[in-house]
Amino acid sequence: MKWKTILALIPLTLAIVMQWWWFFTILFIIQIIFAWMNGSIEYVEEIKRKENPILYWVIMGIWVFLAWYSIAPYIMN
Repeated sequence: MKWKTILALIPLTLAIVMQWWWFFTILFIIQIIFAWMNGSIEYVEEIKRKENPILYWVIMGIWVFLAWYSIAPYIMN
């Protein structure tokens, strides 16, 4: 059994049920940090910055936008 994965689904499900959209901001920020540090993105398949720089930076840009978009309603109020 993949207990860490199963346990990680609990706060994700709770965030959706409780409509805690800020939780997704945290997830995007964590993904952005790990992708920047590792030079690769694990999305549908592995995207390496050295091999596919344009796609890598497009995904990073989308993730940054989504992180901002999911927290913007809290900041703008």
